[in-house]
This record gives sequence, C-alpha cells and structure tokens, in this order.
Amino acid sequence: MKKRWRARLMEFMQPSEQMSLYDPITNSYEWFTVGLTSPAPPTRVLADNILTLLILPNLSKADEDNRASKQSVQAAMLSPYYVYDSTLTLNPGGTGSDTGVINPKNQLPPILTVTMVAIDERSAERLADKYCQGAAQGSPTQSQAAMGLDIAASKVGVNYSNLFTDAARLEDDTNTSQPGDGDLYDLERILTNEGCTYRVFTSNVSIRGAKWSRVQTK
Repeated sequence: MKKRWRARLMEFMQPSEQMSLYDPITNSYEWFTVGLTSPAPPTRVLADNILTLLILPNLSKADEDNRASKQSVQAAMLSPYYVYDSTLTLNPGGTGSDTGVINPKNQLPPILTVTMVAIDERSAERLADKYCQGAAQGSPTQSQAAMGLDIAASKVGVNYSNLFTDAARLEDDTNTSQPGDGDLYDLERILTNEGCTYRVFTSNVSIRGAKWSRVQTK
C-alpha cells in the first residue's frame, strides 16, 4: 500500500491524571517530551499540509515604546529564539542588559504573533511523490517528515535547518539592507521554485489574562 507522506499539524493533550507540568522533579520540557515518546502518545491530527506554525511571544506596543524612550540599550525581543520560559527572568537569547526588564518570570506574554504556512493537497502530493517515495518502512527521517523541503531549499541556496531559529529574521534578515528578505521570504522562494500553491496566515493575538510587569529581578 502506498504511503501517504504529509506535513501535519498535531495536537498534544496530556490527560489530567497524568499532568506533570508542575512536578518539581521534571525539567521544563519533560511534561510533553515524555508523553510524546510513550507507546500511545495523546496526540491527534488537526490538519494536513501545514508546513509551518510559529508562535512568537511579543511585547505590547506600549512596552516597546516605553523601552525605546527610557532604555539606553536597543530594544530587544521578548523571545529571540521563539522560546518563552516563565521560570526565568530572561528568555534564551536575551542579553544581560535586559535581565529583569524583559521579564517572563511567572507571567503570560502580552501578545502572541501566530504565523501559519499551508499548501494545497495537490502541492503536498507532488512534494511527497518527488522526495518521500523512497522512504524505508517505519518512521520517516527528518527530511522526509519535512516533505523534502530541506532538499528543495538547497536548490535555491537556503539552509533549511536555519529557518525560524532566530525571531529577528522572521520577516527581515537583520544582516542585510534589503527589506522583506527574512525566513518567511526564503520559505516562499522554496515553495515557488517547487511550483507549490501556498498561503501565509499571520495574526496578533492579545492574551487578556496577561498582567504584564515590566521589571522583576527575582
């Protein structure tokens, strides 16, 4: 039977009786990594053909303006590496001058920038036929799971493994003077070169339960 390789958006929902998020013995990520590697992980498919889902915690516009007017340092991002850890006073990738100023500790982020890239079924089938049909029985490799996009990226000079690792490059590459040449642009170049039909969806979601405090050092 022909395998059907697809990029799928999955949901992980840990059963209440197994909740280990607040277990002091486990580290920050074990509550879901252990569940994902269990014989019967509590997951389900939400949608096919979702290549990318990015959730980027951001400061509010008021806090960004406050930093720009009162801080002598260049305003830094709340989550430079797309990581938000509410056990820390500074997320990974932040600089020492921002410790306690951009502060996630015990707080929800004020805004989430959500970006999703989807392709149509015909494009997904074409990518799978081109890059995944030689896969061995069993679990796909990382490149196969990515629908062969790492191979497709090399054709347009893009390092696929570097995409969406630095939030500052999401829309603009900070190392160049050309506007709009960030990671999303590179992903679009890959898809266009492969003849894929795709859509990019982006929205800012305000977290109403976020009672943001600007300064905290403990």
